[in-house]
Amino acid sequence: MKAQNLKELIVSLKSKSPPLLTFSRQELETATNNYAEDRDLGYNLYSGIDEQGRSISVKKLYDNESIINEVAVASQITNHNNILKLLGFCWETEFPTLVYEDTSNGPLFDHIIEDPWFFCCVEGRKTACPKLPWETRLRVTTEIADTLVYLHTATSNPIIHTSINPKIIYLNKDYVVKLSGFNDALWIPKGETFAETKKTWCSTFTAPEAWPSRRFTEKSDVYSFGLLSLEVLTGKETFRMTNEVSDSDLVEESEGAIHLFRRNWNKKDIEVYLNSNILKEGNKEQQMAFLGVALRCVKSKPEERPTMTEVVQELRQIKQLQPSSISCEFIKWP
Repeated sequence: MKAQNLKELIVSLKSKSPPLLTFSRQELETATNNYAEDRDLGYNLYSGIDEQGRSISVKKLYDNESIINEVAVASQITNHNNILKLLGFCWETEFPTLVYEDTSNGPLFDHIIEDPWFFCCVEGRKTACPKLPWETRLRVTTEIADTLVYLHTATSNPIIHTSINPKIIYLNKDYVVKLSGFNDALWIPKGETFAETKKTWCSTFTAPEAWPSRRFTEKSDVYSFGLLSLEVLTGKETFRMTNEVSDSDLVEESEGAIHLFRRNWNKKDIEVYLNSNILKEGNKEQQMAFLGVALRCVKSKPEERPTMTEVVQELRQIKQLQPSSISCEFIKWP
């Protein structure tokens, strides 16, 4: 994809409301303190403050092909608060520099994965990572689910994200979700139930039926969301949850972690796999109900998984109920 094509796309978006802004190279260097290390949010994204005192995120590009689909998709779905909004751009760099809204608390990954040696960005500065309490984890996960409902239902052709994972989900200064990473998103063609990709990649979050068929459906996103939910609940990356599978196949690693939970579902020691810090907060019944939702999302057969609309409804039920009022009858076992 040539640079001119990306430029034409962005210029065409200037007529949208609100219109995209144009930033100078000097403005962005000043805003990010010359792209200082402590402003690095990951994935070439930097936190900054513009001349109006507004918190922004600046994305440096090193090619065009990896970003053009993200810009094209994101420009079509601007009416949801939890989708990262493109504010403007800068043409004075070798490749266009994109300017997004505030993501100053960095990726969700930083705030859920337990690692004593890991530092993250909090309000635009690198520091030891504070982990999210259970109540915030439940809210954030519900926001992610609601955003996926929007992608699947808001346009005439459902949009499949295909790459849901905690590293491309950012948090703003108020810890509100901002979903990004639309570079591999797909539209389901009219009259079809799936979308095909020519990409040959695979990750721990890829639904097993989507690999190696390269066909993605709404239920593929449901599966990825289920794995993300397990990481939210355990504080561990999916492929680190078990050593019982080969690390040569990412999809098999995810399946191994899922099998581990299912096998121990009715055992008292299931709690050893959950995050110790959120267990100390109480709300065990909520967390077990949440685990039940996650495990149904990652069922092997796509038709047995819930829709994202159903997931949102269940998460809101869990959020509204007090821990003491949640009975075993409420929990839908996987």
